[in-house]
Amino acid sequence: MRDIVAERLGDSFYLAGSHPLRWSYNKSRTALILQTDEEPDVPQRSSKAVALRKWRQADGRWAIAFILIDDSYSEQFRYFCEDVVESSRSVPLEKGASFAYGRFSLWMRMFRPVGGKLSEESIRGLMGEIFAMQRVLIPRYGEIAVLKAWMNARRGKQDFVMEDSWYEVKSIMEGSAGVTITSFEQLDRDDSGGLVVVQLRKTSPESPLGTNINKLIREFIDGLESAESRDIMLDTLELAGYSYTDEYNSLCFDCLSLTLYAVDGDFPRIRRSHLDEGIVCGSYEISLDSISEWRVERWS
Repeated sequence: MRDIVAERLGDSFYLAGSHPLRWSYNKSRTALILQTDEEPDVPQRSSKAVALRKWRQADGRWAIAFILIDDSYSEQFRYFCEDVVESSRSVPLEKGASFAYGRFSLWMRMFRPVGGKLSEESIRGLMGEIFAMQRVLIPRYGEIAVLKAWMNARRGKQDFVMEDSWYEVKSIMEGSAGVTITSFEQLDRDDSGGLVVVQLRKTSPESPLGTNINKLIREFIDGLESAESRDIMLDTLELAGYSYTDEYNSLCFDCLSLTLYAVDGDFPRIRRSHLDEGIVCGSYEISLDSISEWRVERWS
């Protein structure tokens, strides 16, 4: 908890008086506490990292507490506390408990371990797909359709397969002259589709222009309009091998541009039907200059 402390009382402190909700933090128990006038309509539950408890206080008010139960998640718990307090600043008192529970459910899914850490290349790819959804695809198709297409693509060949088209997203670093197609199947379709090239620049964590994968995912989920969209997003992140870790915070990128190319007709690509029988897999690189005539739109 960084800049949200207002008053310390022993092991506890109350948060800024300008906040509409009655938040406090108990340091000795490592617990974030919310006081409410009515009984909160939230279940008591526990995850591997955090327990949620509720009780009636001596003054008649109710309280819910988010209590850290696994110290290995202490850094993540700190970020959860900061996030739920800051994101609830515009929430009315009567809706505070339900909002906090929803935020808790979101973070617990993000904390769920899914295996090893993502490589830098995988992080760049994941960030590129999120940038493409934000700026290119969701404005065209809507969030539910795009997120469902993205989830299904985790088991398929293209990143997004919509009813009327398909899209492959590639992240490249600033100054790259080409884009790598990692398998023949990615652009090998008879129907017209799109190639979205996302240009990234590596920045320091102190740069106001950049973001990291943890922050980008939180902001993207916050911008989704429905609980169904958030559930699909979290399911897809799990399939992609993502779970929150502090190590990702130091790996920051600035999205310089997104360019959409139409993949049709004579677009430069390798088609499996043109390969010798003995070739079973492969990758190749396409020069960006060579596909300039297929450029549809650019975002910066």
